[in-house]
Amino acid sequence: MPFLLVILLLALPALELTGLILAGEKFGAIPVIAEAILSAIAGVNLLRITGWVTARKVQDAMMKGELPVGQMFEGAALSIASILLIIPGFLTDAIGLLLLIAPLRTALGAAIAARTAARATHHSDEGVIEGEFTVVEDPAPSDPGAPAAPLPPPTPEAGSDRR
Repeated sequence: MPFLLVILLLALPALELTGLILAGEKFGAIPVIAEAILSAIAGVNLLRITGWVTARKVQDAMMKGELPVGQMFEGAALSIASILLIIPGFLTDAIGLLLLIAPLRTALGAAIAARTAARATHHSDEGVIEGEFTVVEDPAPSDPGAPAAPLPPPTPEAGSDRR
């Protein structure tokens, strides 16, 4: 999986550049540049707005005593969509626009939650060592009224030469 991610990250700029060149040949440079600028402006505005909205939704959920997992995933997905819109290119814009569709975001969140739950149950026993133990208590003093044993005298610390 990490190898596939590295290949995708290396191939993405080449795919985006190829798409921009082909679109520039077909539609002209000005519409392609305008699309890149407008999508970047939309992405920046969306990123600014979603930060505040997500923070408010998380705060409301916590005030109700709920875990804000859904709200945080939605905020993260919208932030990723915003960043993808800021990056120039048609492929990243298409993925960013798909993340803006609420039912797709919900389905993606459910799929990630199911996969995470399956992994958690699969790996739940790792690192657990079972065993038995016995609690051993200090013996009670024979005479409850007797004073406690004195502490040993302090030992001089190294380097504390006082004159």
